[in-house]
Amino acid sequence: MISNLIKMTGLCQIQWRICEKRDVIITTLFGLGSGFLYYFLAQNYQTIVGFHFDDNIYFGLDQLDAFAGWVTNHKGIHPLLLFIVVPLSNLLAFFTGSYESGLMVFCGLIGGLTSAGFYLLLRLILSRHPSIILNSFFILSMNQLFFAALADTYELVAFSLILIFILMILCLKNQKLYFPLWLIAGLFAFSITITSAIQVAICFSVVLFSLKDRCLALEKLIVFPITILVLGFVLSLFQVWIFPGAQHFFQPDVYNHEMQYVKPHILTHPIQTIIEIFKSIFIYSFIGQDPKIVSFKPGVHVMMVYYKTITSFGWFGILSIVLWLIIFFRGIFFNLKDKSNQFIFWTSAIGTLSNLVLFSIFNTEEIYLYSPHFSFITILLMVHPHVFKGRLPLIAGWVLLVFLAINNFGVQSRLMDKYRVENHNTIINKGEMWRYFPGVENPGESWTSLDYDDSSWQNGPSGFGYGDGDDATKLPDMQGNYSTLYIRKSFSIQNSANISKLIIDLKYDDGFVLFLNDRLVLKEYSPSQLEFNSLATGDHSADVTERFICSSSHLIEGENIIAIMVLNWSINSSDLTMIPVLHTKNVAD
Repeated sequence: MISNLIKMTGLCQIQWRICEKRDVIITTLFGLGSGFLYYFLAQNYQTIVGFHFDDNIYFGLDQLDAFAGWVTNHKGIHPLLLFIVVPLSNLLAFFTGSYESGLMVFCGLIGGLTSAGFYLLLRLILSRHPSIILNSFFILSMNQLFFAALADTYELVAFSLILIFILMILCLKNQKLYFPLWLIAGLFAFSITITSAIQVAICFSVVLFSLKDRCLALEKLIVFPITILVLGFVLSLFQVWIFPGAQHFFQPDVYNHEMQYVKPHILTHPIQTIIEIFKSIFIYSFIGQDPKIVSFKPGVHVMMVYYKTITSFGWFGILSIVLWLIIFFRGIFFNLKDKSNQFIFWTSAIGTLSNLVLFSIFNTEEIYLYSPHFSFITILLMVHPHVFKGRLPLIAGWVLLVFLAINNFGVQSRLMDKYRVENHNTIINKGEMWRYFPGVENPGESWTSLDYDDSSWQNGPSGFGYGDGDDATKLPDMQGNYSTLYIRKSFSIQNSANISKLIIDLKYDDGFVLFLNDRLVLKEYSPSQLEFNSLATGDHSADVTERFICSSSHLIEGENIIAIMVLNWSINSSDLTMIPVLHTKNVAD
């Protein structure tokens, strides 16, 4: 019976290029190596603020879906997802002893399968050495290091589409359709997210276009989507029967909900939108920089984006970008010049173009969230047998991997170090009493020192400001009268030698200069010369609590003083905010 089923799918007819023992070993090593890497990263992500809480947001990902058992927040846009993830995650939870541990293994498993699958895909086009380089580049790319280690559906989408591309290449090479396999692979991709249907349709259409029998191609072009929809409809009914919390993908409410993300930025801000999309698809997906923190609540969540961020790469990041773009455009040049790889190249080009169009109108601000869907397709654009031909291109490929690893792991390390949930001591909390002095005149040159006499200053709890509803000490007379505010607070430190670092959380609007024991420690949006009537150099919103990690060398044994000058960007500004919180972390923690 099993053999008959295999014959029906056409598996036994497929001629695989990947048959050598060495490739089987390399594929296995890629799968296991990347799987363990992503599992390790998944464990480390648990230490990041917010991973264990109800508001589990990291790069906007809804981790809550996973931790709630996938069912509670199932969305119809992911039609048959529960059939895939619920049995698998529960099985892994059974073997690992806890649901949370099972999800970590889930991350490693899907990430490993995706990496192994992409190597097989590359080997159908390239020789072994270039395939190893490009698959390593894929594994170390920024979106893989993020999303393959997060319990969500984004990596599953990548895995399903890689299978689609493998099937397409096998069909093109063997000049056979393997229609039952297309139904299985197409239904699998569609079941994870509806938008995968675009890439499935592109790949399937390319295969039909390559067939000589036009009547057969036309027939399958009609039968294929209808069959997928019918099977999806029936399975969706069955899914709701098993999981009452699930949604039908064909419900109007599903599409009405998704319409809130349709914003045609390409019409209102065409140049900026095109630049942001190209940066995300061709650069940020692979070479990372420290992302912008758009929402950070200590102990609750941290949300990050790359959209509209100031480009700021270190040297390894810059060198990675230069090498990547050189190799990328070299591959495109060969593909345009040589027609031997035209079907795969133009399929990837159409797939990339479809993503450019889609994200110019759909959820453009969160395009980085969807990067696993298209990053391997972007790599396929430059895949050509000659792209690493010669000693110099090969060396460039390996050097790129070294630079990429240093840069991307550096980004990961900084994020984990900065936002991980830690055992720290809160020295100054929100709402504690401070001394404050409205900047109507100069408070004196020594106002940042411990010996300064601030007895004439007013007392008030943090935060300080006006105009935005988060102020415990309101300054109703500030607007139109003065642009700066001075605040000070003393605190005691015992065993300063045991403190490894100082953690300062600030919610501020617009700029500030922070001193510890008369020493400048931090400043943002501040002019080079400070006067009592100075203005901030930019308009900064206080929507986000920002975290700053400082050296413990600024602290002294016993009594210490923290002094902050808060600046508005205009004397007539509509608001001002300063809410400082101070923590210390001990060496032993």
